[in-house]
Amino acid sequence: MEVRPPQAECLPDAEEPTTGAEHRTEEEQLHHHQEEEEVEVLGACTTSAEAAKALLQECGVPLVDIDLDRYPERRREMVERTNQRTVPQIFFNAVHAGGNDRLQELAAAGELNALIDLVTREAPADAPAPPKASTRGDLGVVVAGDIKCEPDAAALLVEQMRRAGLVHNRMWHLRKYRKVFVGKEAVDWLISPASGLALATRESLTWALSAATCWWLVVGGGGGGGRAEAVELGNRLMAHHYLHHVTHDHPFADDHLFYRFIQDEEVTPMTLNATHASSCLARPAAEVAEEVRRLIVALYDDFLSPDGKPAASHGTLSTNEVVGHGERGLWQEVDYAGIARSEAFRRYLRNAAELQRVDLAHLTREEKLAFFINVYNAMVIHAYVEVGPPGSLIQRHRFFNRVTYLIGGHFFSLNDIEHGILRGNRKPPGGLGRQFSRSDPRLPLCLPEPEPRIHFALVCGAKSCPAIKTYRASDVDDALTTATEAFFEVGGGNLQLNPPKREVKLSRILDWYRIDFARTDEELLRWVADFVSAETAKVLRAWARDGNCKVSFLKYDWSVNKAAAGDAVG
Repeated sequence: MEVRPPQAECLPDAEEPTTGAEHRTEEEQLHHHQEEEEVEVLGACTTSAEAAKALLQECGVPLVDIDLDRYPERRREMVERTNQRTVPQIFFNAVHAGGNDRLQELAAAGELNALIDLVTREAPADAPAPPKASTRGDLGVVVAGDIKCEPDAAALLVEQMRRAGLVHNRMWHLRKYRKVFVGKEAVDWLISPASGLALATRESLTWALSAATCWWLVVGGGGGGGRAEAVELGNRLMAHHYLHHVTHDHPFADDHLFYRFIQDEEVTPMTLNATHASSCLARPAAEVAEEVRRLIVALYDDFLSPDGKPAASHGTLSTNEVVGHGERGLWQEVDYAGIARSEAFRRYLRNAAELQRVDLAHLTREEKLAFFINVYNAMVIHAYVEVGPPGSLIQRHRFFNRVTYLIGGHFFSLNDIEHGILRGNRKPPGGLGRQFSRSDPRLPLCLPEPEPRIHFALVCGAKSCPAIKTYRASDVDDALTTATEAFFEVGGGNLQLNPPKREVKLSRILDWYRIDFARTDEELLRWVADFVSAETAKVLRAWARDGNCKVSFLKYDWSVNKAAAGDAVG
């Protein structure tokens, strides 16, 4: 069954005016607003934006979508023009029509034609300008071919070492260690002619491991200096996550200690980015995360449903009893089967392998937020494609604890990222202790303080989850605030007010993670009030002040936001 927007009053059934747009090039259409303006949709990849675009396209209205993910410099203009921070904001020439809910109301009331008529006229000078054609490719996504990168000489050396017969299953104190090598044996090989490091003579050799980081190994003529420098090389390989001590307790040493190459990690089918090994020169984590972000945007563009489908109303409140929020819910549908078959997903898999060796130690707070939110959301989509969605409470527990990525030499589950890194190593709901122990090598990566707004940015694949979005370190705090505002916006189904009963119903997320938001109901209402409209905030703050209200939490819809087979998506 085809996914379609609700029917609406659009242009008359008589012959529609022709604009000649079908004969123009992209650049001509971008600059045609001087003569005939398209509808401007200022927004990003959100449910409401997709629903608004679907309705306008159903009406045959030409439009320009100013995606604030791709044109972040336009966000300030949107706020100044509309006094709103949520998206979408829709303009007919210079006339601001409001957001998606207002657009749907105008269509249902048969009042949309008057606005549509505006776009057949010459646009005034104060209408929002389309993006310049020359900037559209600047933030584009690679769409063909393998990921291009600078080859890493260290990766080639590691492959030589793995093929040299150093790696075996070994026993120590009645315990079996699979696919490991001994430090002393590795040093023996590195200084031997078999390693290929010797060129003309054994007396004096200088070998460049990586031109990008200027590693140099000087191997003397079989003396102790050669062994010391081979140990230094081993520690450099360890620092760049090519290998590690089997229990992470020792640096690389010329001793009978066991080490394991990253390619030989004991992974499970749930370690989703370990099927490929990257031979690329390691890039900064923020740069790899931006590439992940771009590829995920490409997948969203191709496989995210253009319609926001209304969910059933929560609770028993009638429409006229509900003020501001919760009259209906919207969710996004994703064609996971289509993603699995796509070339964009294959490119993503190759890119995800680069996460194995990224340097996480020097990320700023903003870079950590953007990096781990983007990776978390990518992992969820990746898991839905390759493992399938969880269908029960036990399956959800396994899903969030066992789906992992190998990142910066360490394994991270979804719960590790959410509760360990982003929540500042707090106890997960129902957990017995903090996510990371005091000896966990990942502990230094945790945010010093939990960031509560991440709960409205992390996507779990269910219909009650927040909308899909991607994040940049440069404006991650503004983007998290926008995501939180969008989560509580009108029609989102996550905040319901019943003034006669002085009752507030909130998303179950605020119950599960209450410790991140507030200690009491009154503090919780004041926190939410910072992210809603002025009218709703006034009510919430008044109720929080006098304490005479009931706070409860809505049922969470864990059903999957998967497009049914045969549905038209994208």
